[in-house]
Amino acid sequence: KSFTMDPSYNFSPLPAGYAPEPDDVAHAIQPFLDNPSEFDRSITFAGLGEPLLEIDTLVSSIGLVKHRNPDLHLTFGVNTNGIVDNNEEVVRSLRGEVNRVTVALNYDNRENYEQEMGVDAFSGVCDFISQLAAVEDLETTVTVVDNGVADVAGVQRLANEMSVACRVRSYFA
Repeated sequence: KSFTMDPSYNFSPLPAGYAPEPDDVAHAIQPFLDNPSEFDRSITFAGLGEPLLEIDTLVSSIGLVKHRNPDLHLTFGVNTNGIVDNNEEVVRSLRGEVNRVTVALNYDNRENYEQEMGVDAFSGVCDFISQLAAVEDLETTVTVVDNGVADVAGVQRLANEMSVACRVRSYFA
């Protein structure tokens, strides 16, 4: 449930098994907020893990950051693979707290998604995206990696059907 980042990103890896509390997360973000001229007032939760697995910590962390920095007019985003338990509860928790959600979809059909992702979650992810799209004032985007395997046009078509934006990302081997 916790993740670590490559030390070259100037972050320290989390100890194995450590799950930060909301105050820990807010405290880690604060140094960036103390000099607001050096960042764009946008905070995105992402990583090598799935930030929505700890939805309560994520939402509580956002609340603390907002409370401690009321004059900064911050925006918050989440990058996710969209494979979450209880879509409706997660969407309800994000409503009013997060300004944007980006879901890495990558495939436009169940068969390819399952083959490449190794999990039967395509329908659930698409349902999650549709639920997010229905939330007023929540920017929802799907991404597809142009890796020569994914059907970029198919994902763009599916995103259009779900009324969400689609961003094509470059593939870095």
